[in-house]
Amino acid sequence: MRRNPENTAWVVLIGAFCIFCALALLVPLGLRWWIQNAAETEQILMASNGTVLVTRPGRTTAEVNLNDIPVGSAIEIDDANSQATLTFNDPNSRVAVASVKIYGNTRVNLTRADSPRYAASQVGHTIELQVDYGRLRATSIVSDADHRVTIELVSPPNAVTVMNDPQSEVALVVGSQTSLTVRQGRATIRQSDGPQGSPGELELGQDQRAEVASSGLRGPLSPERRLIANGDFLQPLDQIATTNNWVVAQPQQNDDIPGTVTVEDEGDRKVVHFYRQGIDLLWGQVGITQNINQDVRDFTTLRLQLDVLVSHQDLFNCGEFGTECPVMVQIAFQDTAGHQKKWLQGFYYNYSDRPGTGMTKCPSCDAVRSDHQRVAQDQWVSIETDNLVDLLRGAGTPPAQVQSISIYASGHAFDSEISNVQLLGSE
Repeated sequence: MRRNPENTAWVVLIGAFCIFCALALLVPLGLRWWIQNAAETEQILMASNGTVLVTRPGRTTAEVNLNDIPVGSAIEIDDANSQATLTFNDPNSRVAVASVKIYGNTRVNLTRADSPRYAASQVGHTIELQVDYGRLRATSIVSDADHRVTIELVSPPNAVTVMNDPQSEVALVVGSQTSLTVRQGRATIRQSDGPQGSPGELELGQDQRAEVASSGLRGPLSPERRLIANGDFLQPLDQIATTNNWVVAQPQQNDDIPGTVTVEDEGDRKVVHFYRQGIDLLWGQVGITQNINQDVRDFTTLRLQLDVLVSHQDLFNCGEFGTECPVMVQIAFQDTAGHQKKWLQGFYYNYSDRPGTGMTKCPSCDAVRSDHQRVAQDQWVSIETDNLVDLLRGAGTPPAQVQSISIYASGHAFDSEISNVQLLGSE
């Protein structure tokens, strides 16, 4: 068959024109797509305090206190007193776009940290972390008006926290459940594969909290958390000290009449009754203790509440050295320098200002705040302390961990009660 050269020429010409038109359309679109979506890995700098283990991607051996952290690294802090601060910088401007503070006993995996390659891009800064356990505080920082910062925190059980509001800050605690507190701005938390009837997603504002457990997603909740278990004494006291109940403290007394600790019904409340009566008794002490072991380095408030009733005490004030109040509260804590400290507060009614009749404070006690509080006899008094975080920080001992609380009666003869004990903390 004879070919027609004119037809061939037209086919080539039209084909070339179509290719030209396609290229003229696709090249600008492709270039625009590239400019809009191209991303670069952010620079992640770490400032460490104590021992921080970093396992870089592709390695099995951890390194200590690296400064420049690549994406894909796992960060683990085993020491409760150590911590690390990660700063995520835009790779072009070197401006910080976010920071994450990681506390002790925490493991975090850095899975993504991207920034837009070009200033004209509409894509924002994206940071993703997987939190296996522990606690951290994440803060988004406004770098420019055109590029939003999005921080995504993945934690068990199937919880995802998303921050994309400018200058947002959240505190995340991950254990058997995930607890999220929004300290500033807004955040969204969702749970995939949650139980039926549980909300799949919640949006939280400032000073709101949510919890994600195997039973579902709960919130919004008050930012304050109860750090004491069985503060209403509805459950029996334990024989062994635990972190979820009280135990009767070993009585300290001489070999005469022992003191007693009993849980009793009084109207619509349960009370713990401290009792020791007699004539010419030697010194004795009885009480209850509960282990708490709560990291409070990220807490902004910590307040103690309890109801106190003092019916009898045989000493004036709180005894010769200010150590024998009919109700005393002692909180053992560790400060940020790793030192073991105590906060002490006593309550009494039998006041005298005559010399030698006893002291209303405890100068010899190795504790923060030893001034005791006078209450009315035979009347229930509701006590609420000032913010203990501020008080302890002002005393030069900022708290890092609340270890335990003890409530006891001390003296020779006493008859006192306590009820509705709460230690409330917020982040």
